[in-house]
Amino acid sequence: MKSYGSTQTFGIDVSRWDYSDDPNELDWLDWNQLRTSNGVDFAIIKASSGGQRSNDGVWIKNVLTVDPKVVDNIKGAKGIGLSIGFYHYALIDDDNYRVR
Repeated sequence: MKSYGSTQTFGIDVSRWDYSDDPNELDWLDWNQLRTSNGVDFAIIKASSGGQRSNDGVWIKNVLTVDPKVVDNIKGAKGIGLSIGFYHYALIDDDNYRVR
């Protein structure tokens, strides 16, 4: 992390994976608890994922999935006064595009 003088900023990366799929379990991400935590200045929110995927050998291009918790995460982060940013998780499922 880049430091400017003695000031550092800290953030969290959030997505649907920070929530439990089981309604009987508590979510791992609790915005109210995070509000009382010290040092969290921003949230980077997963907005979407996708790219090229193979389905039984047939290429499906430009498959895009919006993160189902993106709106909840925007509301949660803004609700406790965090700055927010977004990212797209790119998927390439083709040996010709992989970095070797």
